[in-house]
Amino acid sequence: MPQALAQESATTLRAVPNALVTIDQNRATVIERIVGEWGDRLASSNAGISTAQLRQILSGLRADHLLAASLVGSIEGLRDVVSGALLRTDTKISPTLMHTKSLGDTADDLVYTSIVPCRIVDTRSGGGGVFAPQTQRNWLTYSPGGFAVQGGSATACGIPVRPAAVMVNTTLANTVGGPEFFTLWPFGQTRPNASTLVVTAPHGLDRARVLQLVAGKADWVVDRLADFDAIRHFVSKESPLRPQAFDLPALAESWRVEYKETRSRTVGARVDQPERIVVSGAIDDVEDCRAALRRWLARRAKDTLPSWLSNVGQQSRLRYVDLSIKNQRTRWGSCTVHGRISLNCRLLFLPRELVRYVMVYELCHLLEANHSDRFWAHLRQLEPIADTLHGRMRDAWKLVPVWAHRGSNMQF
Repeated sequence: MPQALAQESATTLRAVPNALVTIDQNRATVIERIVGEWGDRLASSNAGISTAQLRQILSGLRADHLLAASLVGSIEGLRDVVSGALLRTDTKISPTLMHTKSLGDTADDLVYTSIVPCRIVDTRSGGGGVFAPQTQRNWLTYSPGGFAVQGGSATACGIPVRPAAVMVNTTLANTVGGPEFFTLWPFGQTRPNASTLVVTAPHGLDRARVLQLVAGKADWVVDRLADFDAIRHFVSKESPLRPQAFDLPALAESWRVEYKETRSRTVGARVDQPERIVVSGAIDDVEDCRAALRRWLARRAKDTLPSWLSNVGQQSRLRYVDLSIKNQRTRWGSCTVHGRISLNCRLLFLPRELVRYVMVYELCHLLEANHSDRFWAHLRQLEPIADTLHGRMRDAWKLVPVWAHRGSNMQF
């Protein structure tokens, strides 16, 4: 009997619109949008499919295949989706779209059956209650007698037969210690290595537009995942040790770190002699030690970056209103339309030429608060090798040690 396993904190579940149900409910609109965007270009390619044939093919696709077709970002992507979905159709199809069926596939590998959203688990009233960190639970996703014991519906939720696979919407809320996550995977299988893509959009932005924007960045997401894979072996599965030393190339400094246990219940970091930092307090907590070093890093950046930016601004003849030093999770720097610049304290781990490039980059936003051709023209005038330095910045986050990271890879 298929079951699902969940991990991490979860206290509130709510019904979320099902993407495949939405596709089915708006099938005609989705098809016309795909045909309008790709029909003429597909007809002019060597696919051998006219606009009318594309419309007929899309009309016969299952909701999951139609959803995939609506999210593609290229002709090649649409052809792959369509060719992978065409198991039977009355439309005459070009041989370029023929494909070999999957092993054991006599008709459709899976038949998708949409149902009215129905709650099968709710940890507020069942399902084992509130989660504690690092706990696991087993839940049924098919139960003819209903899901009341799991805090869900007293009915079988309209699931007609035991499914080979299920698609579920999950919601995590009311976490105690800030942002958390949980992972779902099939019962009896090894927990997968999974990533969560969090999309933040302005309030009121149409959901369909958000999906379209995300789909347009699919190649970028794949590239970033490849970046993570390339350095995965650098990341230990165990808790990182307390750093013993580190360099700050931006300042041409090298620092040695020593640890001193005291009765203090907190942890602090201070310089007790040139090139030596002492971390003292309850030093058994590795994360508290790293946090203390991050605070010291921010103080060091506040002592050094302001005068540096002031000199660069004078050389560039660009005046800013104010400077703040932060430990942003995802940006090296920023500049507001009011002339307020912020710089990330982790810039100290970068070579001097890259730090200066970031400063010039943000100063140019005083002239153009965008990334138009005019902005790049200003940047290249002030920094002739801007293109080379910008390329190096894409991997610059790899220069930041693990203990100094608070979030994902950096960008402008």
